Amino acid sequence: MIRSKILLRTLLITFVVCTCLVGVAAAETYQGFPISYSVLADATKDGGIPSVDPVELKSGQYIKFEMINYGGTGYEWKLLNDPLKLVIPVYTSGPSQINPTPGLVGGPTSLVQVFQVKDGANGEETFRYRLRRVWEKDSDIKKLNVKIIAN
Repeated sequence: MIRSKILLRTLLITFVVCTCLVGVAAAETYQGFPISYSVLADATKDGGIPSVDPVELKSGQYIKFEMINYGGTGYEWKLLNDPLKLVIPVYTSGPSQINPTPGLVGGPTSLVQVFQVKDGANGEETFRYRLRRVWEKDSDIKKLNVKIIAN
């Protein structure tokens, strides 16, 4: 009975330690960049545009935005306040079709952008993304604002 309790306690401690280690090791990387914060805005789903609390980042950390919408509609995600002062763009991909189906047009597309906080950056800045048709004035149908605080 005592051996069973000791064995059970040892297994429980091992499980807790391993779970903690897996949580630490599971930090997201994307295209080789260690992502500190990731934002997914999916215009193809109701409620797919998140409300994001201010994000605190330190010099050298990375933030990733993945913006999804339907291709073939003319709408594209655009970052309105480019260039930004506190971050530098380090990676952009897309828009590219997600799981393309041969012979079908207009499936979902993804735009991915990764930014790195500049060395010595200090202050606040807001990423202002809009889903719009570039040839139409005031055609925003979705908005995403993400405030970062760099320190």
